[in-house]
Amino acid sequence: MRACLVIPRSLVKALVCSTFLLLPRLANADSEWLTWGHDPERTGANPDEKVLNKDNVSQLEVKWIAQISTAPKDYILSTMTAPLVAMVKTPQGPAARVFVVGSDNSVFAIDAATGKVVWQKANPNTMKEPKQGDYRCPNSQNATPVIDKETGTLYVSTNDGKLRGFSLLDGADRMPPTNFTDPFARNWSLNLIDGVIYSPTARGCLNMQSHFTALDLKDPVRHPLEYYTNTGITSGAWGRGGLVRGSKGILGQTADGSTRIFLDLREAGETCSKHRVARIMRANKIRALHGYRTRRCVAAKPSAIVPDLVKRNFDVIRPNKVWVTDITYIRTWQGWLYLAVVMDLFSRMIVGWSAGPTLRRELVLDAVMMAVRRRRRARGTVIHSDQGCQYGSDDWRRFCRTNRLEPSMSRRGNCWDNAVAESFFASLKKERIKKRIYNNRDQAIAELSDYIDSFYNPVRRHRHLGGVSPEQFEASTKRA
Repeated sequence: MRACLVIPRSLVKALVCSTFLLLPRLANADSEWLTWGHDPERTGANPDEKVLNKDNVSQLEVKWIAQISTAPKDYILSTMTAPLVAMVKTPQGPAARVFVVGSDNSVFAIDAATGKVVWQKANPNTMKEPKQGDYRCPNSQNATPVIDKETGTLYVSTNDGKLRGFSLLDGADRMPPTNFTDPFARNWSLNLIDGVIYSPTARGCLNMQSHFTALDLKDPVRHPLEYYTNTGITSGAWGRGGLVRGSKGILGQTADGSTRIFLDLREAGETCSKHRVARIMRANKIRALHGYRTRRCVAAKPSAIVPDLVKRNFDVIRPNKVWVTDITYIRTWQGWLYLAVVMDLFSRMIVGWSAGPTLRRELVLDAVMMAVRRRRRARGTVIHSDQGCQYGSDDWRRFCRTNRLEPSMSRRGNCWDNAVAESFFASLKKERIKKRIYNNRDQAIAELSDYIDSFYNPVRRHRHLGGVSPEQFEASTKRA
């Protein structure tokens, strides 16, 4: 895996790049990146950036390439963490250093001026992997570390469940390996807030429940505390950035409000009310992050090609009566990735989806083909869409005729006519990919597959379905 330093041709100041993440100049301590997202508030951008702008970004060029020893594996999406940047006091004077951690727990300190690896520290895990890793649970180190400038310490979470501290200057041990998370738990990025290190765990690896972990560095015993967000396995704090310091406390991104947590507890046999759950969440300052601002929609003319057969009647009494479909955009460093989905309004299940680098009509045809193959008895099904050019194409209409689907279109520019599909995209971006830019399209597709097939359809609770998941709802109706 490589890290690189890039600069504009016309500028003297340097910009650091690692795994496609651009960082600003390193002129002083105000420009440091000590945690994922720049600071404990996870602002995601350096407010002190004065060099990079729209006029010179196209002039970037590679200044150096640093080779690290961590070997990539095809099922590990991130061979190294996002980079951290700090000014370090060396015998020769202050120097900017870049810190990354490989998926094998190795820690690397790289000189930001030359690209030379100043020191590296191997932290081998001698524990046997409980099962073969895959892209969702690769058994590797995953958490971006955090830097404490006051003590000059880099804190790293390794996949043996330990928290380790190293000197920024030379990598010397600053603390003995301390129990922090479960081994192979795949916890997310560390954050240091008021002397306490936080990290969320929520992938459900090894059937582990979603929870937050906190360790007070001022506590001589250094016993980690855990707060479980719910009793679910895959539903929980998905945010890669980890916990965030807010104006009223520490915020944690979860996929569950108090109602969903209450239903999880009730399913596990606990006796409590949803109001008590909400009160406990407020007392512990646990709250869900909000999604994007809602788009403003206006009424427009109906389609001249296909009528609106749904007319906002989203309550359906049997499967395969009405499907809805739509397209959204996902950012990657390779360019946009486009996602098309097909949802059955009866159970809100995603019955077909497709992702690709272009908006060609094959994108929507592949998604609806998946739906047709999964729902073999779909005959006379209404499939509702917006007035995108893909849904007005001759190929789309021929496909619908061949497979006995009845096309339906909403009014132009009116998102409320296809509100259920829009709601799914809002949940996807709020719960999994909000403000994230993936390294490449393959990584984004793997995350989409994990969200739709491993979380949304089988696990995620829907208020419209009485607090159960789409798969549970369909299974219960078949038994009835």
